[in-house]
Amino acid sequence: MRKARIEMKRWKLVLVISFSLAAGFMGGLVSWLALRPIPPVTVVVSNRSEKSIASIRLEHERGIEIVENLAGGETRAIRFTAGGETSYTLRVRFADGSEVVSNPQYAESGYAFIETISDSRIKTDEISLSRY
Repeated sequence: MRKARIEMKRWKLVLVISFSLAAGFMGGLVSWLALRPIPPVTVVVSNRSEKSIASIRLEHERGIEIVENLAGGETRAIRFTAGGETSYTLRVRFADGSEVVSNPQYAESGYAFIETISDSRIKTDEISLSRY
C-alpha cells in the first residue's frame, strides 16, 4: 500500500514537471511569435530613364512613402511595413513634369521587388518572396 502511494506521488510529480515545462515552452513560443520583428516590404527603384526624377510616390494600404531627386542611373530602396497582405503602386514624376504610374503590385512582409523606371513605363521584377 505504502509503495503504491509513493509511486502515485512520483507520477504526480512527473506530470507537474512535464506540464510546467510544456507551459514554459509554449509561453516562450507565443512570446517569440508576438515580439519577433516583422520584415518590411522592400521596393528598390532604379531610374533607367533619360530624365531626372523629381519624386516617386509609393502608395500602399497603410500610407505613402516618398523619394525625391533621383538622377538617371541612380537606385534607392524604399521599405514599408505591410502588416499582412497589401498592395502598392508607384507614381513617378519626372523633373520635366511628365509622369508614369505602375500597375498595383501584391506584397506581404518580407517580399522584395525591383522597379525599373524608363521614360514611358515601370517594369516590376520580384526578387524575393520569402516571408521569414
